[in-house]
Amino acid sequence: MKDPSNEKFSKINLQNNAYITRVGNVIGGNVILKEAGFVEEESFLTMKNPDMSRVAEFLANIERVLTTRG
Repeated sequence: MKDPSNEKFSKINLQNNAYITRVGNVIGGNVILKEAGFVEEESFLTMKNPDMSRVAEFLANIERVLTTRG
């Protein structure tokens, strides 16, 4: 959301511990990211041509899931 043209914000390393513990281990977490526009490429999820309103919607859903996991 901050800077979609910056690769740092549009590419997720699937081997990253933060991803694994916060999203990768959540049932449906990977599906949500793919529905938001991320595409799996080797060991990364990469955002291609983001629809920022859709990304915002899915980001809100992910944050809701993370806060309910406690």
